[in-house]
Amino acid sequence: MTATSTDSTTPSALSPTEDWSLPTFLGDKRSHFPGYLWEPFLPKQSVVMLAADAFSGKSMFCLGLGLALAEGGTFLGSPVVQANVLYVGVDSPQWDYGTQVRKLLAGRKPPAGFHFLPEPFRLLDRGWRARIGAYIQAHAIQLVVLDTLRAMHDKQENDSADMQLIMSEMRAIGTEYGVTVLFLHHRPKPNEGKQSGYRGSTVIEDSADVFVSMTAQAVGADASLLTLRCPKGRGVKARSPMSVKLIWDDDAGTAFLSLADWRAAKPVRSLETAVDARLAKGPATMEELVDEVPADGRARKTIRNKVDAYLQRKRKAGIVVNEHGKVVHPEH
Repeated sequence: MTATSTDSTTPSALSPTEDWSLPTFLGDKRSHFPGYLWEPFLPKQSVVMLAADAFSGKSMFCLGLGLALAEGGTFLGSPVVQANVLYVGVDSPQWDYGTQVRKLLAGRKPPAGFHFLPEPFRLLDRGWRARIGAYIQAHAIQLVVLDTLRAMHDKQENDSADMQLIMSEMRAIGTEYGVTVLFLHHRPKPNEGKQSGYRGSTVIEDSADVFVSMTAQAVGADASLLTLRCPKGRGVKARSPMSVKLIWDDDAGTAFLSLADWRAAKPVRSLETAVDARLAKGPATMEELVDEVPADGRARKTIRNKVDAYLQRKRKAGIVVNEHGKVVHPEH
């Protein structure tokens, strides 16, 4: 092969009109930070990993984020750029995703800019890759959520070469179509002895622009405290933890997310804790007990029903209603 010949695996000869100079590069908009879809953790045109334990609320969190982007406005107190979202959910049954979305919408009309892929998806499948690309272009998608990474490939997560293929494919989707790719991943199991905060090869974090680690603490029977930390973030300003209350009401079929104070020793007080603390002070009426419970957007009737159900469970411990209609702790 002569020096001037080319084939399908070699680049074409450099055109004399091409300009790779530094001034040209710095004048290209791609050399500038593109801004955020949601500050602080979601830059535009980036690959972002959110790692959390199974059943910790990571899907609910990302569905809430996606809905906020599609609707526009704010998410957890910070403004979002209104954007079309494609959520690829293959880690749970479709009815489970549907239930979570309905709870988060709480009766609101589903935003037209939120798209949900209802079929299994494989990252390295050429046919699927073409379909995803065509859909992104046809619907002006700006955020693609992959839930979860493990469900979208059959490679070995501890193999660096395998994971490089996966991460390169995600990067290619983001670069080719100018979208942010947010993928959900799992934290290591306790018996794995890893300290990295995510399963698999370090290539996964190395290839991501932003790595968000999320932990969850149960707070009563119907709430969790989610704490988000950012060990790595290209362009990410905030590195302080962000704590979020995830509260759901199965009776009302609703759920919502709100900010909490991560510095507080007990950022969220559960219904059970609030009731027990009030009863420890002395007898209380049902309404006095309801007053002690953080509303967190729930109707008073809903709280009253939950307090009553909790007291029913506590009757075995000796809690009674006295002749004045007050709930009495057994120690009083």
